[in-house]
Amino acid sequence: MASSADPLTKNHLLVFGAIIQQFAHFERLIEIVINSALGARQYGVTAIALSGLSYSAKCDVLKSLLKIVNFPNDHNEIIKTHVGNFNAYSRLRNDIAHHTWIPGDRPGSIKPLSVSARGGKAEVRGVHDDERDYKLDELDEIARTLIRIHNELRDFLEKVGAIPNIAENIDTTNPGSKTSPEAPS
Repeated sequence: MASSADPLTKNHLLVFGAIIQQFAHFERLIEIVINSALGARQYGVTAIALSGLSYSAKCDVLKSLLKIVNFPNDHNEIIKTHVGNFNAYSRLRNDIAHHTWIPGDRPGSIKPLSVSARGGKAEVRGVHDDERDYKLDELDEIARTLIRIHNELRDFLEKVGAIPNIAENIDTTNPGSKTSPEAPS
């Protein structure tokens, strides 16, 4: 639980959880679109094939597939736009998952604290006044935005038949046993 010096409240943690969970939901949606683009009959097989890839690698696979697989009309562009809009929040997701948070510069705000030395270049974030900080209501609005983007893309894909009903797609996937994956058909 948060200590007295910790700027994160239970509500911050709830919103952080909602943001992380929306990335998990969107990642699943990306896998389903990849499954459809590949013309695969079983989502479980595609999910297994993609399981070793990071979220960003799955997005890269989808973007590459959209260059060679044409869904009807302007569907490819709509998919790319939604993925791009969702991924605008990737850095925040990574900050939530990988960094500690400190009080921000505005009253009641918080911001991530991190140190990186990637590529031999040191970067310290969270110590400068001009860095982005977040109030609880702003984080809540971001969570709601992620939910909206996910739902819009899911509903669009179902409506145009680019993917089958998501619930049906997942429900009809036979997970096989714990010791042997389902046999591909």
